[in-house]
Amino acid sequence: MEVRSGPARIVGSGVATTFGGAPLVLVAALDGQPLEVELAFREQAGGEPSVGSEAIAGGYRLDCVNFADGKGTAEPVLVGQAGPLAEDLVFLHFHAFRHGASPETTVHWTLYRVAKAEVGWQPRGG
Repeated sequence: MEVRSGPARIVGSGVATTFGGAPLVLVAALDGQPLEVELAFREQAGGEPSVGSEAIAGGYRLDCVNFADGKGTAEPVLVGQAGPLAEDLVFLHFHAFRHGASPETTVHWTLYRVAKAEVGWQPRGG
């Protein structure tokens, strides 16, 4: 089965709930190379929702602060490249839900793979 949206191919999607508030780790095998995205959620009193990103071995870690009630990406976020010449881009789109005082966060997520040429992507400064 293949699932597409516009020029992008959906290479993974789902709904998962963190265990005891631990980070959620998504690992996609793209052309035999794993791409890892770690989503960590935490609350900070009085703060606005924010996301910090950090490169990790084989992917990215996203530190999501004050995400609840459907907060997430406004549009897909670039998290990697794929293909023998890295001609494809990999994007993540997600929304997080935290209910009550529970430390768990439920995440709806989709990973997309799309050719750079299809989205007119240029590196920063280019």
